Amino acid sequence: PKTHPAQLAPKARLFGLHPALPERCRVLELGCGDGTNLVAMALAHPNSSYVGVDLSGAAIARGRALVAESGVTSVRLVEASLTDIDASWDKFDYILAHGVYSWVPAAVRDAVLRVAGSLLAPEGVAFVSYLALPGAHLREMVRSITRFHTAATPDPEQKVQNAISVIGFLGRASKENSLYHQLLQNEFESLRNRDHGNLFHDELSDISTPLFFRDFCAEADRFGLQFLTDAEYVESPAFALTEEAIEMLKPLRSNRLLYEQYLDFVHGRRFRQTLLCRPRAELKIDRAVLETFFLACAAHPVDAPEDLSGPEPLGFQGRKRSTFRTEHPLSKAVFCELARIYPQRLSYEEALRRGAERIGRTFPISAADAETFRALLTKLYAPSLIELHTGPLPYAAHVGERPLASSLAACQVRAGDETVINLAGQPVALPAPLERFLLLILDGTRTLDPTVDELREFLQKANEPGEAHIPDLPSAADPELRAIVERILVEFVKNSLLVH
Repeated sequence: PKTHPAQLAPKARLFGLHPALPERCRVLELGCGDGTNLVAMALAHPNSSYVGVDLSGAAIARGRALVAESGVTSVRLVEASLTDIDASWDKFDYILAHGVYSWVPAAVRDAVLRVAGSLLAPEGVAFVSYLALPGAHLREMVRSITRFHTAATPDPEQKVQNAISVIGFLGRASKENSLYHQLLQNEFESLRNRDHGNLFHDELSDISTPLFFRDFCAEADRFGLQFLTDAEYVESPAFALTEEAIEMLKPLRSNRLLYEQYLDFVHGRRFRQTLLCRPRAELKIDRAVLETFFLACAAHPVDAPEDLSGPEPLGFQGRKRSTFRTEHPLSKAVFCELARIYPQRLSYEEALRRGAERIGRTFPISAADAETFRALLTKLYAPSLIELHTGPLPYAAHVGERPLASSLAACQVRAGDETVINLAGQPVALPAPLERFLLLILDGTRTLDPTVDELREFLQKANEPGEAHIPDLPSAADPELRAIVERILVEFVKNSLLVH
């Protein structure tokens, strides 16, 4: 999801760029696989144009079938080497290379940056992810062991299983509780929870090239590109630093590249998602731009009190265990209101107005409150916590009269996938048979009553003698069936699975 123009445009605007809006932009994805990422973008913003390039003919063929089945018309997928792309491809507002740079030969790495440097629009943004040092040294250690252990295993799925197994074995093989074995145990926990396709691509790849952040920026500079910011934040994440570290690193803050590099040393960062732009004289966050955005909050408050006007800190829990706390009453109120209506977005002014109402404050708010809120918003801005957007929600904010599910999610359910990609480009687990069936019949033609009737017929057939047993299905005669459907539809909205 961090590659989406809806995520990239606000970051660029905060630094003074004027990128194309997600609603009307040109996107190029290098190493697009089957194009799922681009199809998700196209469903949310159909008036933009999307081009995906991949060397794998099989992946492109699957992608073209997916494009046809999902009904999008603005995605074009090309089977080609990245080294073959030239100036005839025209300019793009957003150029994306996720999971490519560290896993390809040197000539292709150069091609990624050459293409970005030559085809990026003047106000455009390029996204490049790669393995980062020093943290990737641990990843490389695990990779060397797993590749050695699985060298004679031809089947990819068995290769992944054997890779996970050997790290687990080595982590518990010795009675010593050494740092080495603790590291292996931690890596095992990480590996066994990873998507097998990603693990095969990363840990078992033939090529793996980690590098220091500043060295990557030097490579980008060779092709006329400058570090803009990180895809995960706009202000450097100087979290969990001791007072000594804060003082020691303070002189580096004037040099963004050096400061980021030393934070990587401190935190042992192993993976980066870097945003690049055309060279600028100065890149500095302009907090005044915040007032032009729409706000959303994906994090939910933990045990929020009825009265938010006091100084007591309130914690918020986001995706992937991300958290934050604030004592500022207005910020607590705004974030609680945004969390309540998520994924709906509010304009900056409307969000502040509602927050002020919740704690009995007058609006407009004081200059001090405004500055505190802007500073906190800039610090917390990340897709898994506080979201900034250039416009209102482009898909369903509530359950409509005739709900229509994302055609991409429907394609993936029909293909047997238990995780689908929503309209925000995020993975959503959908393993329950009831939810999967319901999503497939939400084609925009049925109101609630016919939808419940169709579900009841499905349940009656599923429970007939001789039919294969499907666990966790309610009875067709369940008096709560309508309420169950209503709850699932609300969850579909919260998970960005319904279009307008």
